[in-house]
Amino acid sequence: MSIDFIDSNHGWGAGDFGKIVYTSNSGATWQNQTSVNYRELVAVESFDSNIAIASGNWGTVLRTTDSGNNWNTMSTGTNTRMFDMDFAGLNYGWVVGYRGWIIQTTDNGLSWSKQTSGTLNTLTSVDFIDSLIGFSAGWNGTVLRTLNGGNSWQSLTTNTTEDLWDISFFNSNSGVAVGLYGSIVVTTNGGNSWTNVSAGISSNLYAVSMVDQNSFYIAGDGGTLFYTSDLGQNWELLTTGTGESLKKIFFFDKSDGWIVGSGGLILHTSDSGYTWQQQIWNGSESLNSISFCDTSNGWAIGNNGTILHKGQNGIVSVREEQNQNTPSEFTLYQNYPNPFNPATTIEFSLMNSSEVLLKICNILGQQIVTLVNEKLYAGNYIVRFDGSGLSSGIYIVRLETGKGFQVKKIILIK
Repeated sequence: MSIDFIDSNHGWGAGDFGKIVYTSNSGATWQNQTSVNYRELVAVESFDSNIAIASGNWGTVLRTTDSGNNWNTMSTGTNTRMFDMDFAGLNYGWVVGYRGWIIQTTDNGLSWSKQTSGTLNTLTSVDFIDSLIGFSAGWNGTVLRTLNGGNSWQSLTTNTTEDLWDISFFNSNSGVAVGLYGSIVVTTNGGNSWTNVSAGISSNLYAVSMVDQNSFYIAGDGGTLFYTSDLGQNWELLTTGTGESLKKIFFFDKSDGWIVGSGGLILHTSDSGYTWQQQIWNGSESLNSISFCDTSNGWAIGNNGTILHKGQNGIVSVREEQNQNTPSEFTLYQNYPNPFNPATTIEFSLMNSSEVLLKICNILGQQIVTLVNEKLYAGNYIVRFDGSGLSSGIYIVRLETGKGFQVKKIILIK
């Protein structure tokens, strides 16, 4: 349910069932990266071409320091359902969730501690101006404010009782929150008072992004997208070309922006939202979050335990299959189709949790590309390998676990 870009090329996104996707070319292509066993990831933050953090259900916080080749599970001290995450700089970050739960890190996600929110309302969004001043929005019109990095939180009166799903501040004074049934509240004095405004719609709004102290975009169900330059007094309806639910919207500046949503939707604009180009990747799962860290690296997070990442040897899609019976043996199956051009599917099964290395080698046994290198739980797995960057020939798929290894020959014909 969040989107975050560092520059116009590198981005990440997160969504339901553990989906994480990554791009390094302004979203022209996206690649899956595996998050292993996490059904819903809701937020992602990126810091440079190597470091990104994702959060989601059951108190999940995942962290990568190698451009997503490996994701480590951080200890958060909770299994609570989480909804959003925000960082103020490199080290200070907050995750908010069910029944007012808030956790904070001061070391770039390596360790987390609980903060007292003072509310039992579920918090769905969080936005920090700096390491001290932050806001969080949630159900029943809840908006909280902290002036000391979350050591204490104050409940603010918003003049709405609708569930709020996103909050965005341009500076310590100007902010807006949106929610169900077209609810929009704005403030110009740091949340001391809020004004209800209307875009003339009753559809649910899930996303908002402020681009200056008076201007912001709102997005929601049915491809709804509006822009205002006067804090909601007047509105401009923008065409997105989609009927999908828009989950998160993010702008670098007044021209360059991104949207993610249901159905695997990724949209990009370079003209302030007047035209949008859909970005293509090999999936259709709902995306909740997207993040760009610089001009070369990007991520997006979505469904079915997958993470998308663009690699040098083609796009690799890794997805954990859900609700499968535990396999009775450790097995690497023959790829299909075989021969293939340019992509093929590789399946394997694990009888127990194990460190897994799945790689492609040439006929001499020299490693060409690593597809999986992490701990996986017992179950059946599917890996999609794209050999667009390789020459025709015979290659070897090698699967290594704690129980040994197996190999299969695959044939690429172009």
